[in-house]
Amino acid sequence: MPFTSDLQEAITDLDRCDMATLLHNILPRLEAIDAALSKLGAIEAACQTNMERTTPKSTCSFCTLDENRDSHYTSRCSRYPDPVSRTAQAAKLQLCLKCLKPGHEDACERPLNKIYPLEIRSVSEKPDTGEQIVEETNEKLPIVFERSEPAQKIVPQMRQILPRASKTRAHDFFRNMDGDSNQASGAISTSSSLIFLTVLCAMMSPAIAINNSTIISCSNGVVNVPPLKGWFELCIDNDCQSMNNTTRYVKYLLPISPTEKGAKVRLRTLSSDGVQEQQWLCDRPKFCEHQYFLSKSLLGNPHCWPAGAIASSAVLIYIIIAVIMGIIWIAVKITNKLKSPKIAVEPGRNKPEVPTAPVCSFELTPLPSTLLVLCTLICLMSTTGACQHGFMRHSADLVCNEKNQCHLEYSRELLFNRLQSELCIEILHGNRTVGTAKFTKKSIDFECSKATEFYTRPTKLSVYHAKRCATAGSCNKNKCETIKQNETVHELRHASKYPGYSGCMNSCGGIFCGCGLPLPSCWFYKIAHRPVSDRIFEIVQCPHWTTTVKLEIEVTIGNRTEKVERSFTPYMVNSIDNFNITVISIQRPLYPLENKRFAIAKDKSYLLPPNFQVAVACNTPTQALKEFSTCSNRIQCNCGNSPRNCQCPDDSFQKLCDNPQSTLPLKTAHANINVREGNIVATSNEEEMVLRIESKMLQDVVAELVINQECGFKISKLTGCYDCTLGAHFTAICKSPSKATVTVTCQSQQFLVTCGPSEEENEIILNFNHPIVNEQCNAHCSDRPTKFLLNGTLHYQLMKPQDIPVFEMKAHGVPLNHQWFNDISLPNIDPFLHTITSHWKLTLVALGTTLGFATLTYLGGPIVCVYILSFANSILCTVTKGMWALFLYLIGRVRATHTNAETAIA
Repeated sequence: MPFTSDLQEAITDLDRCDMATLLHNILPRLEAIDAALSKLGAIEAACQTNMERTTPKSTCSFCTLDENRDSHYTSRCSRYPDPVSRTAQAAKLQLCLKCLKPGHEDACERPLNKIYPLEIRSVSEKPDTGEQIVEETNEKLPIVFERSEPAQKIVPQMRQILPRASKTRAHDFFRNMDGDSNQASGAISTSSSLIFLTVLCAMMSPAIAINNSTIISCSNGVVNVPPLKGWFELCIDNDCQSMNNTTRYVKYLLPISPTEKGAKVRLRTLSSDGVQEQQWLCDRPKFCEHQYFLSKSLLGNPHCWPAGAIASSAVLIYIIIAVIMGIIWIAVKITNKLKSPKIAVEPGRNKPEVPTAPVCSFELTPLPSTLLVLCTLICLMSTTGACQHGFMRHSADLVCNEKNQCHLEYSRELLFNRLQSELCIEILHGNRTVGTAKFTKKSIDFECSKATEFYTRPTKLSVYHAKRCATAGSCNKNKCETIKQNETVHELRHASKYPGYSGCMNSCGGIFCGCGLPLPSCWFYKIAHRPVSDRIFEIVQCPHWTTTVKLEIEVTIGNRTEKVERSFTPYMVNSIDNFNITVISIQRPLYPLENKRFAIAKDKSYLLPPNFQVAVACNTPTQALKEFSTCSNRIQCNCGNSPRNCQCPDDSFQKLCDNPQSTLPLKTAHANINVREGNIVATSNEEEMVLRIESKMLQDVVAELVINQECGFKISKLTGCYDCTLGAHFTAICKSPSKATVTVTCQSQQFLVTCGPSEEENEIILNFNHPIVNEQCNAHCSDRPTKFLLNGTLHYQLMKPQDIPVFEMKAHGVPLNHQWFNDISLPNIDPFLHTITSHWKLTLVALGTTLGFATLTYLGGPIVCVYILSFANSILCTVTKGMWALFLYLIGRVRATHTNAETAIA
């Protein structure tokens, strides 16, 4: 069938096209094909209209019938005197267009098989000279449609007109013409296939462009999202927002971060194959490029813009001085007005003498000088990295069975902590080394033994209210005193599908309140929680944490090496080959997690703050999904005297999503909290434990294996923030002849680094409480430790407002009003003092300018204030007089118009 073959050929060509490789599913293709069919229908309608305009109208009643139309075409009609050739061409084009429709493929089998002329004319018809003939090539050229002469002058393919001859020649001509028609049909089919493919590509190109444009672009901290069709969810880090059918490009600003790590952007779209997800890593804006003038963040990070920080401090100092001067001046004026003046009159003088006030003397008091002394104690720990010295204890036990067969079992107790994660034992027998055993502590997992409290869904609080007069509707006698919280009021029945509670308060009655009776009316209200998502959260507590220790054991006996990684439960004996391994002691740090609550869902989980109030509680997940209106309310609002002024708790899951300290996974310098298979798991390396190893292979002579080797370090600059949850980050690249774990001790920090022959890269996170870091560190690889300098200037971080999600941010940084009026933290002054010292010339200029303006303000401040007040008073008076004159003018115009109307009526 031509239409089917054309469609298959078009889809095949589109599959070969490079742009179509980005189409992940068939749904956009089907939509584009449907649009292409609509386009072809429009083309067919246009051709039909053109044919109707160029084809003569027949008024013959016999010829208008379908069964007699062929006779009309093949014979002379007395009422149709026009040439038959033009009608044959029009009918041929109509049939070719008809064959493009589904279900009419048979019309193209033998085109024009009944439209045979009864006579052959010898007149030679030539195409119009304005027609251009273009030969088809194998190259793909763009098809350009141009308007030319009217449609009746365009002849797509001219058939050779034979001279009039005998009837036999006429029959031969019919047969040849039938063959030519088949060839023409093939040519037209190929041409129609090319046209269809062109139109389809033209219609598919917007879809392809849209699909290509789903590749989100991000630059300079801006995420550009193209217009998308259908439902999709956009997530920037842990902040997600669902949207539907966007028609324009949308830009979102990424917040600045002191670590300047990229932001994870995820796009989830819905297609016929299900939910598809794409991820991008977008660069955040530079932290120092978004520090504003007169901002607290600039004062805390003066190294980003030293001149701006000094100028901001000078302006703030001048404002403080001016405010103090203004307060003193106002206080002096008020005090002088309250005091009654004393007039002393001497004999012979009528001039009163005003007592002179003593002049206040100011003495400059030098500021006390402060001396900052940093006392550091370098803790020299025993090195354990790379199978180095560790803490072990040896013991031997005599074990006998019922047959009095005894043997000695030797055991070793190994101590592990956050700095000692590897210990190696060399096994000796007869003063000969028979093998080694290496024990590596991977991590210690604490799994929450969760106790489920209830289930809930994210909601948005709304207050519905309605007012009814006494004895009207639901407002009967004592209704406000007897209403129940779970009662459904008829006036608020549209809010019964949401959980919450109902209430009523008495309001005014009588004519002035819109009621007929002078009785109190009823003001019904309902505090409703409208669900904003189908995501179901499980609210759990963790009264107990189950500990699991992960160890890697590598045993080498002769030329055979075995390496296993197992999880061990404390105080339980685990047998691995010839070893009995037991974690006999573990000391957990006191993390504040035991009394925490968590909200767990399939794709999102949160650590709930201590005072967080969950609005709705459901008993089961089914009730939360299908019967949400039957769930219980857990909050109370204070509405006062009007439901319009209800004060309710503003806790919501959206605020948790905007808070990085509440969104899981949560990574800190001491532990990582994550969700694993629907449960909360905290991973840490801070714990101290003792591992006991028992085996017959351990003889009475057991030595600790110590390997000393040289190592090289490459340390990146320290970045991040101080006194914050993100911490300070840096990258340590360590290279050593063999794989090893090295202990690094600094003046205030200790950490572990993995070394190897292929330059192992380590991402280290540390916590500092001061911004300027310049510490000497020692890496204990061999007898002589490797020294390197850990330095950097940490940023002062201000958290963005929690009530402003990422999708509504107007700037990359924190707004100034939030910095000064909502955030109570103060930056460390050491970076600012360092900036003043290094830019002392600029500091002197700023200080001189500030003192000069302060002096001018002191000398001319009262005069300037008086002139400003006088000017403002004159402007206010002028505006008031002008408005009053305009009001009088309008009243006069209205009166004159009314008078003229009455005069005309009289």
